Amino acid sequence: MKRLLGKLTYSNVISTLCLVLLLGGGTAYAAAHLGKNTVGAKQLKKGAVTPAKLSKAAKNSLQGPKGATGATGAKGQKGAAGPQGPAGATGPRGPSNAYYIFDNDQKQNTKTVSINVPAGSYVASGSMWASVTSEERTEAECSLTGTGSPIEGGFSDQTLQSAGGAEPFGYNTLHTEAGIIIGGSGGTITLTCKKGSEGAPAVTVALYQARLIATRVETLTTP
Repeated sequence: MKRLLGKLTYSNVISTLCLVLLLGGGTAYAAAHLGKNTVGAKQLKKGAVTPAKLSKAAKNSLQGPKGATGATGAKGQKGAAGPQGPAGATGPRGPSNAYYIFDNDQKQNTKTVSINVPAGSYVASGSMWASVTSEERTEAECSLTGTGSPIEGGFSDQTLQSAGGAEPFGYNTLHTEAGIIIGGSGGTITLTCKKGSEGAPAVTVALYQARLIATRVETLTTP
């Protein structure tokens, strides 16, 4: 110790203090007094600039243009069916209704059947069996009518004649159809079959198995 103190001089102490001040104080001075645009790539430590230290504008400037759209990928599997929705409300009832009558009572020369229907448009169809026991020719005819309504068609006639001998009865099915419009509060559709004016006047025509059906439709049109 005495040997070390013996070599210390005033000039050595002053020199050491100056070196310490230069190294410590100079670094602080440099950090506080760096000029603008004086730090370059050589002054930056490798890896010192991280994405977190970049501004939003700097990040945007580093993005390149949008690339081309890639090829469409494979179609995915079909998904499970969704739950069934609730049933809709029931709509109003349409105008379709059918009216029917059958009458098998036998009448001579004239037979009539009728059905009552509400107002509307109808397609009506009527039929009746007719028979004779005479070999003389006569005619039978049928018509369809509706109260206060126009008729399209609705009339037909047939020739009746017995073959005689082993076939004493000559019979046929009389049939007719019509489009009928019933107005107001409703009305009647009538099927009438009777002996015609042509043929032997003495021949009696038996009429039976009368059928009449009228189907209501929304619109009745004719050619």
